[in-house]
Amino acid sequence: MKSLHQQAFFLFAFIASFGLIPANALPPDEISLEPGNSPLGALPEGMLRFVDGRVTRDFVLSHDKMVVKPLGQLSEIRNFTSLVSNAALGAYATGEERLARAEMSGLIAYPAKYVGNEKLARLVTRKIAVHLMEGARDIEGAMLIGEAFGIEHLREQVGASGWTVFEAAGVVEAILLADRVAAHPSVATAHVVLGIPYEKKVCEASADQAFFPDDPLYGPGEGGRFQGYFFPPSTVGSDGWLVGIALRPVWENPGVLRDRPYTGRRVRIAIADDGLEINHEDLRSNTFGNLHKDWIDDDRNPTGAPGDFHGTWVGGIAGAVGRNGDGITGVAPECDLVGLRFLDLFIDDDVIEEVLTYRWFSIDVHNNSWGIPDNVPLASGPGPMALDALDDTNQIYIWANGNGGVTDDSNYDGYANHIKTLAVSAVNSLGLPASYSEPGANIVCAGLAADGAGGQLVTTDENNNYVETGVEGTSFSAPMVSGVVALMLEARPDLGWR
Repeated sequence: MKSLHQQAFFLFAFIASFGLIPANALPPDEISLEPGNSPLGALPEGMLRFVDGRVTRDFVLSHDKMVVKPLGQLSEIRNFTSLVSNAALGAYATGEERLARAEMSGLIAYPAKYVGNEKLARLVTRKIAVHLMEGARDIEGAMLIGEAFGIEHLREQVGASGWTVFEAAGVVEAILLADRVAAHPSVATAHVVLGIPYEKKVCEASADQAFFPDDPLYGPGEGGRFQGYFFPPSTVGSDGWLVGIALRPVWENPGVLRDRPYTGRRVRIAIADDGLEINHEDLRSNTFGNLHKDWIDDDRNPTGAPGDFHGTWVGGIAGAVGRNGDGITGVAPECDLVGLRFLDLFIDDDVIEEVLTYRWFSIDVHNNSWGIPDNVPLASGPGPMALDALDDTNQIYIWANGNGGVTDDSNYDGYANHIKTLAVSAVNSLGLPASYSEPGANIVCAGLAADGAGGQLVTTDENNNYVETGVEGTSFSAPMVSGVVALMLEARPDLGWR
């Protein structure tokens, strides 16, 4: 008697023969629909165990969706009729990978106690992270592992000592091979690389565009609006103190033993985000150079896809060009901005590690206005490679502490509470915590941020525009602090992360 998968294949072919399904939609001849769709066998049923950050958890695979990244495109979720088993899921997934000629693909898994919670979902990729024994940490050792298991050696992880990444033919093969690779005598440990969901730390609000033709470096902009970095100088907080950042004295007055003010000149700020519009009129002069990197399109242009405005909003606050007669000024108006575009549907541990360590010797300040989803019932944080990168790299990482408000706690974000990151909260025009800003013992400082109707921020927007409404969240207090740090480093380049 034929298996269920064989019957499904013949039914598919029969329908196609009558022209109801295009012939080119049939699975290629080389794809077998036997259980697991892999020469290694079928995916085991029930819960699967994966390394997730610092711990190993039990996960349940989603049987009705997966993620596929076709060549040269953004990742997308493929939904399908729920399948009855992990084996059937494996067969379907492998067929989808090959039909789409995907450059990346993965299954979606949930922690066993939180099935269906999308904020806690993980992307199970076809990559295997391998921590080699000390005597095997060279290209020859890596190639031997690749040849032994038929997996492709992708790269060494620069900042994560001893880690190297391989890619299997498909996600099923990666799951089935990981334990075998871990048992190799040259391998200390190995596991399937997981991707995590994330949130850009911008509050949900409308984003109306407004253009300000005059650079408001020394005064109010059009209609008497002030840039939110300092709010109107007459604004008094609830404690009687003036609310704002004292930028003007820094911008206007020369420092000790120098003949010019501090503006962030020659200090590089990386904007790790969904993109940075490097040809924007108010960013162009500060984004010149070839340090940018795009992990989505694998090129040097970090400009995001239409609708990916978040990084451009962030970058304008940190380092929009000052005194150019256009738009706004950043906190560090003569810094160098480096766009690092990497935020996709999920972000894999090895990619996060690459972003955190990218050109670490050339980048001075690393702004991260993203993080784990807010208000989730499970603490989450860096995977093994990203964790090693944070531990081993003496970089200045500025991190938005989150927008979960008083119902959340920034301590639960393993990135924002890492000892090497400077977690930034937000205060409003009254000098009070912004309504969305999370509490936490990990918070190092606060930046100003819009919160409702008072103290609006103005920043650069995609398509050479500017935006005022909706620029709310710790996403924007963080780059304000990044800009201040750039000013500090111009005055004291010997300063480090602590």
